[in-house]
Amino acid sequence: MAKSSKIKFKDANVVALTGDRIVHWRLGARGAGFELTQRSEEELGIALQEKAVDKGWRQALSPRLNIAWLPPENVYFKVVQLPTTETAEIGDMLELQMESLSPIPVSQLVWSYEIHATRDTETTVILLLIDQRRLDRALDEIEAHGFQCDRLSAPQLSRLWDLDAEEDAVYVFPERNASGIQILVAWFTGGALRFLQNFHSEEDDGWKTRFFRRFRESAWAGEMEGWLETLPPITLVAPEGEIAEWSSELSELADGTLHSKGRADEDALAQANASAIGRGELRSNLLPGDRQAHYRNRFIDSVFLSAAAGALAVYAFCLLVFFGVLKVQEMRRAKVETQIATTAPVYTNALRLNERIKITERQIRMRYLPLDAWKLVVSAVPEELKFLQFNFQKGETLILSGEAPKDADNKITEFVEALRELKNGDTPLFVDVILQSSSTATRNTKRWAIQCLLKPSTES
Repeated sequence: MAKSSKIKFKDANVVALTGDRIVHWRLGARGAGFELTQRSEEELGIALQEKAVDKGWRQALSPRLNIAWLPPENVYFKVVQLPTTETAEIGDMLELQMESLSPIPVSQLVWSYEIHATRDTETTVILLLIDQRRLDRALDEIEAHGFQCDRLSAPQLSRLWDLDAEEDAVYVFPERNASGIQILVAWFTGGALRFLQNFHSEEDDGWKTRFFRRFRESAWAGEMEGWLETLPPITLVAPEGEIAEWSSELSELADGTLHSKGRADEDALAQANASAIGRGELRSNLLPGDRQAHYRNRFIDSVFLSAAAGALAVYAFCLLVFFGVLKVQEMRRAKVETQIATTAPVYTNALRLNERIKITERQIRMRYLPLDAWKLVVSAVPEELKFLQFNFQKGETLILSGEAPKDADNKITEFVEALRELKNGDTPLFVDVILQSSSTATRNTKRWAIQCLLKPSTES
């Protein structure tokens, strides 16, 4: 049995159907195994807690191990000695011999195996076999309680690894349950497990007779096959409180003393079985491949749907936030528009008043400017030029026109340059001076026109 120091699962569930009840063990990971956290029993037909056993997107991050126990009477055990120590060859060797090993047709069979021990050149293998129809009924009943298992196990095997295989001995594991009497008998000789006898019977007056007959038949079969010479010591393995009762009922097994040994209860068995599976020490799994694929696909679908639902929830939340922010902004906008509507007339009146003030200030600054311009322009006019018109337009433009001798073009040009150089204090009088026209009026005279753009005074 392979050993591992840690488990990859965060929690585990073990479920067993016993008569008219379903038993559920919940376990949490602790160190290199599982620790029992809760045990519950319910009547058949009552679904298990979905949160405890279901697998969704959380289990993609925190793996969960679900184990179902088959009713002991449904599983047939066969001990096989294989001449190999290579574990990779065992499955193929068993498959080649399955026709001879199975008590029922292979087409109606589901099987798995467990490696019990390896010594020298051979390996002791425990073959687990179950009828396909019984298996399907058991799985359907388990699924009806809302449980999908990863491993379908026979828990009795977990008790065998605590036994001393070096000594020749017969270990008897009796048990009473809702379905009757269940007794597992393990035969050890020659330092190896040789035979497993799984006896089941209703608890009536004849069950002891039937069991003793089966026990003797197993001993005779061992003698004929050569692995049993004399009956080894018999050890009764039962819970401490039941040893005396079972010793009395099964005293006929031994001619001499019937040895006894205490065993753990079902709670401890569930914990040990889940821990061994979690560490990879038990490999047998009677869950058919098609069911495994079906459960895996359902798990993937569940993760996908959960992810889609999460994405949809995030999208809905983002939409909610968006429309919430939009509503706030609309309220702010409405508030601003109300303020604008309230202050707009005041603001418009203020603009108008400001423009009037600017116009008035400009008029005040320019009240003496035309007179100053007239005085300066007259002082700059050459004697050859004669004024005909001195006109102000809009208080900003000065239009000068007049006559000059026909050959006085230079004088007109000099006058234009002189106008450009005129200053009102330290500031140029005109922003721009343009000679608009200079044309012949008569044979001896010509007409000229000059446009001057006044520079407003900065003094108030």
